Amino acid sequence: MSPAIRTLVTTRAITLQECPWLPQAIEKGTTLVQFTGGTYGCISPSGVAAKFSDNNHEPFFEVPLDAVIEEGGAAHV
Repeated sequence: MSPAIRTLVTTRAITLQECPWLPQAIEKGTTLVQFTGGTYGCISPSGVAAKFSDNNHEPFFEVPLDAVIEEGGAAHV
């Protein structure tokens, strides 16, 4: 059985100046999917691995923990 998909929503804009590794800037209110596969130590303690969709072939990237909440939740991830 595969793990449940955890949907995240950005609580603020995430710019390329803040996170230059992102494929594009991410607007406030954007829905992301938390990536639960192997990250091989490339996600910092202040970040979370995410993707734009649950497509297995899409690469993951790090977003700041303080910029996302779990969809439907009131607290940060």
